[in-house]
Amino acid sequence: MIQDNTRIYAVGDIHGRVDLLREIQALILDDAKTASAHGAAPGGRKILIYLGDYIDRGPSSMEVLDHLISTDKTNEELGFESVYLKGNHEDYFLRFMASGELGKAWMNNGGAALLNNFGLELSANSSPEEFVETASLLRRMLSPDHRCFLMGLQTYFEYREYYFVHAGIRPGVSLQNQKIQDMLWIREDFMNSNIDFGKIIVHGHTIGDAPEIMANRISIDTGAYLSNRLTCVVIENEHVRFLQT
Repeated sequence: MIQDNTRIYAVGDIHGRVDLLREIQALILDDAKTASAHGAAPGGRKILIYLGDYIDRGPSSMEVLDHLISTDKTNEELGFESVYLKGNHEDYFLRFMASGELGKAWMNNGGAALLNNFGLELSANSSPEEFVETASLLRRMLSPDHRCFLMGLQTYFEYREYYFVHAGIRPGVSLQNQKIQDMLWIREDFMNSNIDFGKIIVHGHTIGDAPEIMANRISIDTGAYLSNRLTCVVIENEHVRFLQT
């Protein structure tokens, strides 16, 4: 149980919705100024965690990255410790940009929206040569700030009895031995498991109509790019609550 005057904010999948990102950040800043009924005072430690999938699907992937980069220093000045986790869509983008691989799969999962931000166009039916050529263009077009941000993303974050990760973990495997592929991509095997993972897993990746609190996990991807509901879980002491656009 978190009992050290710490308040944790964890934000779910943003997917190119910079408007909702700005809105949830404003809600977090307002919330952080208030005393809590659950023991965390405004002057305590504040940790702000983003669970990945900043890009794709929505219209403003690069604006989301710009906004996260530009507000990082401001959040630090306001007393927040910021943690940025990697999602499977950042993995798609980085792997595609390196060589053109996964082009068809990425296009089928919202990658075309990001390419539109660069004035580029591909479809799942594009040729392997077109994928390779577009990847080369992206390598030249991506700004150093964006590259640095994407390359610096963490795969998980631990705090006391909570373990923050984009997609989830592999049941039956210790937290220390989890594979990155599972942490970014796993779905049914994790979501359907009732076992004790050793810590409570806080994750996004799998969309629900509402955030979900289970004995072994907390799920906060509410499909913001379509639903307009970007969710943030607030954890303080043993209490869990939500902010939502």
